[in-house]
Amino acid sequence: MKIFIGFFVLATGMLLSCKKDSGSTSEIPATENSLFSKLILVDTVSSDTVSILAYNYDGQKRLSQVLFSEEYKTVDRTDYNYTFSYNGADTIPFMITATYDNAVYKNFLSYNASGKLVKDSAESVESNSGLPLSIFVSEYAYIGNSVSVTKKYYYPLSGSAAASYTHTYDADNIISQQAAGLM
Repeated sequence: MKIFIGFFVLATGMLLSCKKDSGSTSEIPATENSLFSKLILVDTVSSDTVSILAYNYDGQKRLSQVLFSEEYKTVDRTDYNYTFSYNGADTIPFMITATYDNAVYKNFLSYNASGKLVKDSAESVESNSGLPLSIFVSEYAYIGNSVSVTKKYYYPLSGSAAASYTHTYDADNIISQQAAGLM
């Protein structure tokens, strides 16, 4: 569940951080009031869980931070804190830092000339010791209307074997091929 929520926040952040250059003068310029600031999710079955996603922006109206918190009846805690870093005036982040419990996750993103993600590498580090817990690298290849994603996972502290997965998605975002193995 937390992986799904983390992915949702990441995807939301990527979508919100992009600016559209249309050249049209009929568009209404964005103001502070038009930026998406909060999403509240309520468990309608038990009504005891409320999740809140709060979005913050920098002076150039780029997404700078997403805070995800949940309330379980009387317990209130922040689960994830995502911070987006940009190079100069770029509108696509080159790094996303996420903190959760006692771990820090740093995602480094690389794009091609048309702005498509081509590489995503991440490292999770235990906050107290600074030791790496895991490292993964995802590489994206675009073929027509499909994309092939190869992910490689490394676990430096445990000494366990690293794994590699490749998924190819068709134009409808459905996995058309997949392969897995140990490295």
